[in-house]
Amino acid sequence: MWVIGVRKYNLLENPDRVPGKLILKIVAELIAREKVPDLNSGFRCFRSDVIKKYLHLLPDGFSASTTSTLLMMKRGYRVGYEEIVTRKRNR
Repeated sequence: MWVIGVRKYNLLENPDRVPGKLILKIVAELIAREKVPDLNSGFRCFRSDVIKKYLHLLPDGFSASTTSTLLMMKRGYRVGYEEIVTRKRNR
């Protein structure tokens, strides 16, 4: 089981990033063929031996959280979601 923390998005999120994140979310959901509530959450729980088998597939210049989420879904692992509470980022 692969568990991802789902953040409640704050309305104060950087508006410049919203369109790009939305496009990425739509593409990821088309690939996964299921809803992905928080694609970029870095809060995830999984067995280390599972991800170690796929480390060579994670790219250097792209989000490991996005890639690993799609990878686990496409490999048939169950993915669950748990709501988490986060604070606003300091800029």
